[in-house]
Amino acid sequence: MSVRATVVKGGLWTSLSTGFNVLVQILRIAILTRFLDKSDFGVVAIVGMVLALCISLSDLGFSSVIMYKDSLSRKEFSSLYWIQAIVYICLFVAISVLSGPISHYYDLPVLKELIPIAALSLLALAMGKLYENILRKNFQFKSLSVRNIIVNVLSLILAVILAWAGYGVYSLIYSTLFQTVSFSLWNLISGYRIKPIVFYLSFKEVKGLVSIGMFQMYSGILDFLSNKVDILVMGKLLGTEALGVYDLAKNLAFRVSDYVRSVVAQVALPYITKDNTSNQVIVSRFLSVSKVLAFVLVPIIALLCIFSKEITLLMYGYNYLEIAPLISILALATLVNSMASLYDILGISKGRTDLNFKN
Repeated sequence: MSVRATVVKGGLWTSLSTGFNVLVQILRIAILTRFLDKSDFGVVAIVGMVLALCISLSDLGFSSVIMYKDSLSRKEFSSLYWIQAIVYICLFVAISVLSGPISHYYDLPVLKELIPIAALSLLALAMGKLYENILRKNFQFKSLSVRNIIVNVLSLILAVILAWAGYGVYSLIYSTLFQTVSFSLWNLISGYRIKPIVFYLSFKEVKGLVSIGMFQMYSGILDFLSNKVDILVMGKLLGTEALGVYDLAKNLAFRVSDYVRSVVAQVALPYITKDNTSNQVIVSRFLSVSKVLAFVLVPIIALLCIFSKEITLLMYGYNYLEIAPLISILALATLVNSMASLYDILGISKGRTDLNFKN
């Protein structure tokens, strides 16, 4: 099968999986708005922000390294794997210790318990995150999609059961943790068959690869600051109820655009980085991907803006009608953000992640 045919097939599977994932996430929130208070969603937004910062710090950009380097030796991969695992573990310990000061900053004692529980997902990511990229580089889109669908369905069922049983905000935390742990372990088992790891760590051997990844990590941190600083400020100044309303609007607007962008990016990255010695080929493939993204995304954003009130009533009910104008505004912002995010692929394709950081 040709590369283009493989990419198209992978795109179909990724579209199905990611679309199903978005649907499950939206359904989970839509159902839980019938059980939880607005302030509960604000608390979850703060926990999610803290966790997102940890993931930005611990990623180290090794996912980009795996995509960029054509042939990664077993020892090189093992070194990258254990370096990242150590970082994930250290961040888990650090964020668990800091949960007390964070709960004091927001005057929310419940954060002291919720943050360490949610942070357990970092340990799961330490096991399976890099293997997810190994599978994606080997165009294992079907297997990734199938397990993603299964895990999301089970996570949704767990969230509804816990909410019905009166677990409140914990229903969101536990179901999300279950999803991350299950998916990561599954990727570890499958990916190990393709690229087994050994107990070997040599920073000297992968120093050049780490430098490539570090710039991607810096870019990720800046992206985090630009995307999550609103949660940081609003949670402190306006309280969890106002934050919960805002975060529901933001999540709905961003999930729709992120779905399209994620599908395109996941398939485009191995497609553009394959045979990355020719700049002409890279640019041609990049332009093709950009056109596809714009063609699909613009009509969706337009519909989201026009029918924001109806969508809000359908998803959240009359109690949340106030978020409709926010959805329209944020949807337009996601369009610009989604198109601009594709440029990172160009830097990754040439091993010049420093350009992504500078831009």
